Amino acid sequence: MTDQQKNYQQWAECYTEEQFDKDLAEWDKRVGFDADKYKIKDGKLTSKDTINPSYYVDMAIAPSDYIHANKIPYFEGNVIKYISRHKNKNGAEDIKKAIKYCEMILEKEYNDNNR
Repeated sequence: MTDQQKNYQQWAECYTEEQFDKDLAEWDKRVGFDADKYKIKDGKLTSKDTINPSYYVDMAIAPSDYIHANKIPYFEGNVIKYISRHKNKNGAEDIKKAIKYCEMILEKEYNDNNR
């Protein structure tokens, strides 16, 4: 998360969703912050873009771009996705999902069922 986004996050925590939308539109006019890209969800500033949510946007290379550019298969792509986002989204749950996909790779690619 950039310093600017951290500042907006702290600011957003003080607002209701309705007040946030109203004030953010005014803030957008004054400082050029693109208010249409963000919303408050569970007291946090998040991206409205469901394809590129905030936990991916702040990365130097979005996992989807890396996966696509390297033609990475589905299971491996999910490992990259979950490992990349775990600190900013679901924590241990994402690590467990990445492990599950690694186990599926072992099973389907290497016939390794010994887990």
